[in-house]
Amino acid sequence: MDAGIRKVYLRPGELYVAREPAIISTVLGSCVSVTIHSGQSGVSGMCHAIMPTKGVSFEEPAFHYVDCAVDYMMKVFNGLGTDNNEMVIKLFGGSDMLGRNERHQRNIGAQNVEMAKRVLHARGFSPRMSDTGGKLGRKIIFNTMTNEVFLKRIGV
Repeated sequence: MDAGIRKVYLRPGELYVAREPAIISTVLGSCVSVTIHSGQSGVSGMCHAIMPTKGVSFEEPAFHYVDCAVDYMMKVFNGLGTDNNEMVIKLFGGSDMLGRNERHQRNIGAQNVEMAKRVLHARGFSPRMSDTGGKLGRKIIFNTMTNEVFLKRIGV
């Protein structure tokens, strides 16, 4: 990877979208990352979302939530002149790091993945590739010049 390229590390609840080449990385457990890339417009981005939906809570920043982060990224891409047909979308994360709650509901990782797919589907997209679920965390490194995502599984 080129030493002259900007390196961005996303913490939980952050996202990054730009035309300039970058290496964007993050570490995921039950959280999800969606990467979006357009080779034609040169715009790429990635989010690190913690919870599925904001609902009525206003305590956390909007990008902590899958629905808000993904929707915002799509709007930014469209605002920068990216046609929907140009977007290549990938989905990562959503592991079962915390387990199920007392009511045996689905784990938060599965809920995050489902919300990401729901938001993308509502806009006419499905991920070109995904690596989700399981019991292990993931380190994600997204090269925006090539649209390559390097993934390393992380045990607890």
